Amino acid sequence: MEKKAAYPAMEAQLTEALSILKELKNQQSVGLERQLCTIESQKQETEKKHFLYKKEVQERMTAIKRRASETKSNILKEIDSLYSEIDFVGQTPTQQRVLKDTEKKWWSEDNFNAFGTGKIFCTRNSRLSELLLLPEFQTIYNIFVAVLFLFLISVMLKSHFETGNAISFSLLIWAFGKLEYVVMVWSVMQLFCFSAFSFKHLILSSVSSHVWVTMYLLFQFLFLLLPAITCLRLALPPASGFIIMCEQIRMIMKIHSFVRVISISKRHHVDDKKADADERVKDEHPFEHYVYFLFCPTLLYRSSYPRTPRIRWSKVVHHLLETGSCTFYTYVVFDRYCVPEYRKTGQEPYSFQTFVLSIFSSMLPATLVFLLGFFGILHSWLNAFAEITQFADREFYRDWWNAKSFSEYYRKWNGVVYDWLHAYAYMDVVRYCTQKKKLDQAKSRIVGSLIVIWLSAIAHEYIIACAVGFFYPILMLQFAGPGLVFIYLTQSFKEHRFSNLFMWTMLLIGNGLLMILYSREFYARDAVGALHSNNSLHSFFIPHSLDFVFN
Repeated sequence: MEKKAAYPAMEAQLTEALSILKELKNQQSVGLERQLCTIESQKQETEKKHFLYKKEVQERMTAIKRRASETKSNILKEIDSLYSEIDFVGQTPTQQRVLKDTEKKWWSEDNFNAFGTGKIFCTRNSRLSELLLLPEFQTIYNIFVAVLFLFLISVMLKSHFETGNAISFSLLIWAFGKLEYVVMVWSVMQLFCFSAFSFKHLILSSVSSHVWVTMYLLFQFLFLLLPAITCLRLALPPASGFIIMCEQIRMIMKIHSFVRVISISKRHHVDDKKADADERVKDEHPFEHYVYFLFCPTLLYRSSYPRTPRIRWSKVVHHLLETGSCTFYTYVVFDRYCVPEYRKTGQEPYSFQTFVLSIFSSMLPATLVFLLGFFGILHSWLNAFAEITQFADREFYRDWWNAKSFSEYYRKWNGVVYDWLHAYAYMDVVRYCTQKKKLDQAKSRIVGSLIVIWLSAIAHEYIIACAVGFFYPILMLQFAGPGLVFIYLTQSFKEHRFSNLFMWTMLLIGNGLLMILYSREFYARDAVGALHSNNSLHSFFIPHSLDFVFN
C-alpha cells in the first residue's frame, strides 16, 4: 500500500522534471536559434563587406589603370613635343646631317621612331576602347545603341504606315553603285603603290637627287590626277566616289612617307661607307614590310612597328559589325531626313526664313551623321584593320570631345592624318622658315599652322568635289574662314568653363550648314540634269543652287 501511495508522488516529480527538461530544452533551442541568427547575420555582414571591398578594389584598379594610361599618354605626348623642338631648334644644316651613335638609336628598330617625325609608336588602345572598360561609359554606349535601335524601329513603322514598305534600300544601293569600277580603279591604284617601291632603288643608286625627285613629283602628280579624272568620267555615285578618293589620298600620303624615310635614312649613314650604307638601308626596308605598311592603319613609315601576338577574330567581327551598323544608320538618317527635305530644291520658292529654319532642322541629323562617321571609321574600321594586321598602336584619335579650343580639336580629331601633317607639312615648313628665311620660332609656327590648315582644307574639298561631281567649296571656306578665326579666338578663353560648350555649339551649326548647302547644291544640279556633267568645266565649277535663290 505504501508503494502504491508513493507512485503518484513519483509521477508528479517525473512530470515536474520533464517540464523542467522541456523548459531547459526550449531555452537552449532559443539560445541556439539566436546564436544561429547571430552567426548568419555576421556571415551576411562579412559577405557584404567582402563584396564592397572587392568592388572598391576593382574601382581602385580601374582608376589606377586609367591614371596610368593618361600618364603614359601625357609622357608620350611630352616626348613627341620635345623631339619636335629638337628637330629645328639650335641646329644648323650641317649639324642636322651628322648624328652621333646615341642619336641614331632613336630612329632604330627597337624604338619604332624615325628621325625628324617626332612620332613614337607603342602598344596602346584607342581612347574609346579604354573608356568602354569602365561600367559608366559602357552604360552610355548601351543607351546610345538602344536609342538608335528605337529610332530605327520608329522610322520603319512610320515608313510602313505611309508607304506600305518598312524600309527601302534603293538609295543605299544607288550610293554604293558601280562597285565593279571601284574595285578596278582601286586595284590599279594599288599597283601604283607597289611600283612606288622602286624609288627606294633610285634613291640608293648613283642617280642624282634632282633626277629622282623630279621623277617622284611626276609620279605623285599622275597618281593625283588620273583617279580623279576616272572618278568624274565614270560618274560614280557619292559613296563609291568617296571610297576611291579617300583611298587615293591615303596611298599618296603613305608613298610620300616611305620615300622621305628612305632618303633620310640614307643621308644619316654619313659615317659608313657608301656601299655599307646602301646595304644597311636595303636590309632595313624590305618589300614585304613595305606591303605591310600599305595596309596597316598608319600613314607614317617605320622600319618596324609594335605588334600584337595574335589576331582576335572576335574583335575583328565586332568592329566590322559596328562599321556596318554605322553605315546603315547613316543611310537611314539621309533617307528619312535629308532626301525628303532637299529633293524639292528648285520646285518651290526659297527665302531667308526657309534657309534659317533648314539650318536648325539639319543640325541634329548632321551631327548624328558626324558622330556615326567618327565611330564607324576612325574607331571601328581602323581598329578592325589594326587587329587584322596585328598593329599594336591604336591611338587613332584622342579625346577631341573634351577639346576647349579648335586647335586642340583639330589635333585630336584624326590622329592618323594629324601625325602625317605634323611630320611632313608643319615641321618641314617650320624648318624651312627657320633655316632658310631666318624667321623666329613664333612666326615659323604661325606660317606652318596656316599652310597645314589650307592644305587640309584643299584636300577635303578635293575629295568631296571629285566624289559628288561638282566644286562647291563650303567645307574649304569653313576650314580657312571661321575655322581659322576660331582657332585663334578660342585660344584666349580655352580655360573658361564654357569653352567646350562654345566648341560644340559651333560644331552643331557647322554640320548643319554643310548638310543643307551640299544637299541643296546636289539636288539643284540633279533637277536640271547637271550632275556629273562632262560637257564643260563651267558646269563643274559654277554653283546651281544659287540660281534658285536669286531667281
